[in-house]
Amino acid sequence: MGTMLSTGSKAVPETLSAYCASAESRYWLMDMIEISGQLCQDLENVAWVYFRLGESLNLS
Repeated sequence: MGTMLSTGSKAVPETLSAYCASAESRYWLMDMIEISGQLCQDLENVAWVYFRLGESLNLS
């Protein structure tokens, strides 16, 4: 059995918790890749604008 992470009174397999923690990032990454392609811009530039805009709007 793999490593378990404790979340209070329950344990979660480490691979499952890592997958769930990274799941949200997949959505914004797909958005940035699509925007980058549509605007013919570098992904790095799109990511900078994406995160700065989110920060300015206090999005979490």
